[in-house]
Amino acid sequence: MEIINRFKEYFENGYKVIRNPRLISNPNDQEYKILKEVYNIQTKKEELLLNIGKYLIIIRKNGDQKEFITDNMEVINIVEKQYNYQADRKGSFIKFHYLATGGIKYHYPPNYIYIDKFIVNLKKILNAEVKKESFPGAFHILVYLDTLDKKLINKKVDEIVNYFNYFSIVKGIGFQLLYYKITPVLRDVITVEAGKEEYSLPPINEEEIRDLKNISEDVLMVCDCLNQAYISAYEPNRFIILWSIIEKIFSRSSEHLLDEKELVAVKKFTDQMDSLKEDKKRFDKYISILNDQNKFPKGNRNEIIAEEIDHLLKEDKKEEIEKKIRRASEIRGKFIHNRKVENIEEIKCFNSFFENILLVYIKKFINV
Repeated sequence: MEIINRFKEYFENGYKVIRNPRLISNPNDQEYKILKEVYNIQTKKEELLLNIGKYLIIIRKNGDQKEFITDNMEVINIVEKQYNYQADRKGSFIKFHYLATGGIKYHYPPNYIYIDKFIVNLKKILNAEVKKESFPGAFHILVYLDTLDKKLINKKVDEIVNYFNYFSIVKGIGFQLLYYKITPVLRDVITVEAGKEEYSLPPINEEEIRDLKNISEDVLMVCDCLNQAYISAYEPNRFIILWSIIEKIFSRSSEHLLDEKELVAVKKFTDQMDSLKEDKKRFDKYISILNDQNKFPKGNRNEIIAEEIDHLLKEDKKEEIEKKIRRASEIRGKFIHNRKVENIEEIKCFNSFFENILLVYIKKFINV
């Protein structure tokens, strides 16, 4: 009972549970390193190994950290209840990482752009926290929203992106969105962060690039578009890039809606129209349009793209693919004309779908 009262007193005095009580297993060196780096635990690895099957509890207040090892379920239940209370979600943080770079108004774009003066008024304009980072031109923006609603969060993302598109024009330089993250704001939890995600690229070798000299312009163009899509951190921009190359690679001229006999019959009927025969300019224009298979296609663009993709994937799902292409075309039109995004998750799905198609296309010609 005494230990239970002690924990109640800790919580009344402002101590917070750092993480939900975890059952101690057999931590390897890497797992223990994470505990040290993320939670700053002081308990030695040897002591953890002596208490496998019990629970590790970590609480903290103003830098004063206390750690306990126990198998008392009453204590564990009290700590879990406190943690769940703290972890109640009340809003969202959006963190944007930007880099000021390039520009077209300079004959020679500057190697580095210093943004110390530029960011002075951003906090007020964006109603956000703005801090520069160590690399010249790099800075991050932290926006708080008192909502968990995905539509409102995505609306704020679009708003910030549009601001920087506008700033780009005003200042004549590029603002590259490196990445952004959305995290929930919890009621009363001490936040810990393991740091940036890191990835070590393996070495490139000659075997991987042996096909480079022999590949076609179309394949190089697909590689370029995929690279640009990978660079972009804003899903709608990725979507536009990927859709543009899908259209380019998988569009082809359709057959004419009319066959030769039908065309001849229509032209013969047109010859009998005195009003058109008397106006040669209109008559020639009409015949020119009538002959154009792009003006009178047997299949529309979306049907043709779907048919070509279905042929590439060899999945016999033409109707399903056509439905997706029709929807993608609709989304593209809305975004191009009014920059509106209805469903960011849907766009992410389309981006994965397009990427897969383009990679299958590339693999026909090169080994990747």
